[in-house]
Amino acid sequence: MCILRNNNMRLKYITKFFLVAACGLVTFAACSDEYLDKKVDVSETQEKVYSDSAKVAGVVNGFYGQIGYSHSYKRFGQCGLDFPAKELEARGAELSMGMYLAQGTVNVNNAGNDAWNNTYNKWRAINIFMNNYNEGKVAAILSSDPNKPGETLTKATIEYWKGQAFFLRAWFIATMIKHYGGIPLIGDRVYTENDKIDVPRSTYGESVKYAVDQCDSAFYYLERSGHIYSQGTVNPVGSIHGKSEGRACGMAALALKARILLYAASPLVNCKREDDPNLLVSYGDYDAARWKTAYDAVKRFIDLNNTNSWYELRPGQKDNTTAAKSWWPRFYYAFMHDAVTNKEPIFCDFLSNEQGDSQNRVALDAYYSPNSRISRFANLNKLTGFPTQELVDAFPMADGFPIRDSRSKYTYEDGDDMYLNRDPRLKATVSYNGAYRMMNAYKDALMRTYTGDMVTTGNPDETSAIKDGIYQPNATTTGYYRMKFILDNGGLETYDYRPTILMRYAEILLIAAEAAATTNPTLANKYLNELRSKRITGYEEINYSGQALIQEIRNERLKELIGEGFRMSDLRRWGIGFQRNPDHPENPAINNIIVPNGRNLSYPAGDYRLVWPIPSAEMETNPQLAGQQNPGY
Repeated sequence: MCILRNNNMRLKYITKFFLVAACGLVTFAACSDEYLDKKVDVSETQEKVYSDSAKVAGVVNGFYGQIGYSHSYKRFGQCGLDFPAKELEARGAELSMGMYLAQGTVNVNNAGNDAWNNTYNKWRAINIFMNNYNEGKVAAILSSDPNKPGETLTKATIEYWKGQAFFLRAWFIATMIKHYGGIPLIGDRVYTENDKIDVPRSTYGESVKYAVDQCDSAFYYLERSGHIYSQGTVNPVGSIHGKSEGRACGMAALALKARILLYAASPLVNCKREDDPNLLVSYGDYDAARWKTAYDAVKRFIDLNNTNSWYELRPGQKDNTTAAKSWWPRFYYAFMHDAVTNKEPIFCDFLSNEQGDSQNRVALDAYYSPNSRISRFANLNKLTGFPTQELVDAFPMADGFPIRDSRSKYTYEDGDDMYLNRDPRLKATVSYNGAYRMMNAYKDALMRTYTGDMVTTGNPDETSAIKDGIYQPNATTTGYYRMKFILDNGGLETYDYRPTILMRYAEILLIAAEAAATTNPTLANKYLNELRSKRITGYEEINYSGQALIQEIRNERLKELIGEGFRMSDLRRWGIGFQRNPDHPENPAINNIIVPNGRNLSYPAGDYRLVWPIPSAEMETNPQLAGQQNPGY
C-alpha cells in the first residue's frame, strides 16, 4: 500500500497526500519514498490544519481524489475495467495490468494494486479527519467568512463535512470489496509512524455490513446538514462557502448502499462455495432475503425521488431527419455536456478527469475516435477499446425484441443493413461501417471500417477505409469504434468540461429491476420497461418472467452501462462465463469481413479469475493475510 508505509513497511502519520490536501488542493501527488523518510512535527502540523477552516475544507476536498479510478477509461493504460470482457477489445501495452486482464493471465505476481492503494490512502486520511472531529477540534474552528468574524463554524457545515467523509469511506471500501471480496477492516484507527498494518481480512459479509453502515451514517449527516440532494453534473469546485452541487449528498449515499446490497445478493456471493471455507468471497449460504434487502434499499431512493423529482431519465427522441443528421450519436455525450438541464447523473468525478484547459479534456475523444476523425493532438491518438460483434448483437431491434426474433415487426438483414431499425442506443454507443459521423472539413460523412470498402472515387479520407478500415495502422481490430460519450465534431474539439459519471438514475432502475426479479416480476418488468420507454420512442412494453426476465435485465445493463466500468464487475457477480470473438456462422457477412485476430478469450462460468487475487506485495507486507488468498490463486 504505497503511501501507507515506508521502506520499513510502517505507516507515516503525515504524508505528502495529507499536506497537499491541507493546502486546499484537489489533486494529489503519487508516492514519494524520499518524502516519507522525512520527519514531520505531527502535533504542530495538525494544530495548524485543524485551526483553519479553509485548510480543513481542503482536507475534505482531498477525499474526492481518485473516486473515479475504477470507472476510468484511462485505467491500466487506456484498458479500463470493461475491456477484459467480450464486448470490448483493448489495445494496450504488453506486460501491463490491462493486457493481463484482457488476456486472462492475471496472477498474484502481476496483479495491480491501485484498489489497495486508493482505498487505504483515503481511509487513513478520513480517519485522521474523524479523529480531530471527535476530539472537538473541528467544532472549535473559527469561520473564514469575512462577514462572520470571530464566529465558529455552523453545526451544519461541520456535519456536512462529516457526512462527506462517511460517504467517501464507504465509496472506496465498496470498490475494494467489488474487486476482492472481504478486506482488512481498519475501522476508525489512526495509524502512527510506528504502527504496523497487521489486520486480517474480514469475511465478505462483515465487509459488506461495514460499508453499508458507512452509507447509513453518511445519509444521516448529509440529510441533517441540509444536503440530502445535489445536482450531480455541476462542477463542485469552489471555496469553503461555494456551492455544494456535485459533491456527495444523502441521495448518493442511498444509491451507493443499493449498489452494494445488489452486488451482495448476486449469485457469486449469495451462495455456499466449497472453495471458500473462510467466507472471504461469499456468505456461505443462499438467502433470498438478500434480494429483498437490496430492493428495499433502492426503493427508499425511488420513493424519495418520486416525491421530490430530483433525478430523472434523459429521454431519447425519434430521428425525424435523414440518417446523415441523426440526433443519437451525441446522446450520451449530452449527459456530461448539458450540466444544467440533465437530471440523470447522481454522482460524478470532477477532480481527476477532464479538468483544466489542457489536452486532458479531449483525451476521451482521442483514445476512441477513428483516424479520419482523430484528435488534433497527435500525441493523444492511442486508439483502443474497440467494440466487438458481441456488443453490437446485444442491441435488439427498435421494438425491443432480439435480432432474428420472429416476434419483432422489423426484419434483421445481414451485411451493412444489420444496423437498420435497431435500438437507437446502438448509434449512441458504437460507430460502425456506414454510420454517419462528423468529419473535419466534410461535415457529416460515412465511416468506412470494413476492408472491402476501398472506394477510390472522391477524397479517400471521406470515401474509403484507408484510414479507418480494420487492421489499418492504429485502426480498429474488430470493425467498430466506440461512440459513447464521444464529442462528434470531427476532431475539432474544444476544451469542453466533462466529468466522469459514476452513478446515474438509469442504474437505480436497473438495480430495482434486478433486485425484484426473483420475488416480484411485475415490479421488475415495470422498472425495465420504464427505462426502455424513455430510451426508445414509441416503445411498446414487453413483460418477461423467470430466467428470461433475469436475462433481459442483464442485457439491459450491458446496453445501458457499457463503457462505464460495470461490465466485468457484472459478469463477476453473476458468475457467468463468456467467450470473446467467436465465429459467427449465423452471420456470414461478418465472418467474411472481420478476420480472426488472435484475441479470443474464454472464461468458463464460475471461473476463479472473475475475482482478483490479493497482490503478492500485500500478502508479504501483512502476515495476517497468510492463508487468506482468494480461491484459485
